[in-house]
This record gives sequence, structure tokens and C-alpha cells, in this order.
Amino acid sequence: MNVNSSKKSFMALVLCAALILVLSFSYLYIFSNSNHHCSKHECPVCEQIQIAEHIIEQVKNAIITIAVLCMTVFFICHLLDMTYVLLVKDSLVKRKVRLNN
Repeated sequence: MNVNSSKKSFMALVLCAALILVLSFSYLYIFSNSNHHCSKHECPVCEQIQIAEHIIEQVKNAIITIAVLCMTVFFICHLLDMTYVLLVKDSLVKRKVRLNN
């Protein structure tokens, strides 16, 4: 394994762990402070809950975007493969098979 690829793998693992921790702490904060006594005017707890909800929404949107992009790339690759199979006919002459008698 290359040193550069092991660094990339380690960084990917660290980023995944950080993302999971941020999401977990956001959900935990929302859950633990959902029934707080609010002053209804510039409440810092409500502002923090809104920030946590915004973080969760951004991560959801990023995951949905990546999933749609991956499905689109897969569909285009599959479509190109199918058009190649349909347009390029395979024959014995193209394979350079020697035909005796």
C-alpha cells in the first residue's frame, strides 16, 4: 500500500468520524434541549437548536446530492455500455478468426 493512499484513507476515516460526531452531538443537543424554558425573544438555546437543525439539513442535502449524482453517473455508464453493445456488432471477421473452408 502506498504511503500517500494510506494518508488519504486515514483522512477519509477521520472526516467520516468527525461527521458522525457532529451529527450525533447535533441530534443530542436538540433532543436534550427541546423542552427548555424559553423567553421567546432572542433565546440562545433556540438559536443553537436552529444552528444544529441547519447543520443536519445541510448534511442531508449533501448526501442526497451525492446519491443522485452517483445514480446519474451509473445510469449514463450503463446507457453508454448498452449503446456500444447495440452499435458495435461483433463478428468473426472483427475477431480475426481464420475461416477454413
